Amino acid sequence: MSFFKKLFGKGEEAPKDKYQEYTDGVQAGIGEMRKKLEGRLVELADAKKVSLAADKEMATLEQQARSINDSLEALTQKVLDGEVEPEEAERRKSHGLEQLKRLESKREQATKHANSLKDQVSQLTGVVDKLKDSIAQFEQELSTLKSRARLSGAKRDITQSVMDAEVGSTATLLEQMKARIEQDEAVADAFEELNEDDEFKR
Repeated sequence: MSFFKKLFGKGEEAPKDKYQEYTDGVQAGIGEMRKKLEGRLVELADAKKVSLAADKEMATLEQQARSINDSLEALTQKVLDGEVEPEEAERRKSHGLEQLKRLESKREQATKHANSLKDQVSQLTGVVDKLKDSIAQFEQELSTLKSRARLSGAKRDITQSVMDAEVGSTATLLEQMKARIEQDEAVADAFEELNEDDEFKR
């Protein structure tokens, strides 16, 4: 094997084949990340639905509390206007305050639940965003490296072709030079023999 073949590894697998194992591995990894992303997106969508439902529940409880407060305020005015007896008003007020107490307890629980869901949505959003960024980054890096591999392979092939051509051209020139020298040497030997024959005849 010639020096240039040893140097450039003629006959070995091309760079694109060398890197295929890495390319397949990275693409497989990206595929797994995409599957994980799909699962997280489903979880995020579900979490958002539940969080929205919790917010609606809180809004409903708050509306009910405002309605009871409005009724209690109206009840006071009705007592002043003589429309409701004080004893009846007191009974209604006691019942209303009991309802408000139960609603406040439910509202506190609903608030904790809603806040917990918001935290979950925030965490899942962060995971989804990170996965998206990682996938985009890995795909970009893979694309760049594949381009570099193609360019390095092309450069290698071109350089190897040039060197092979130079090796062939040099060998041809050497053979031609050798033949020319041998021809000149033969001519010189012939003249020398003729000269010696002339001198012998004299």
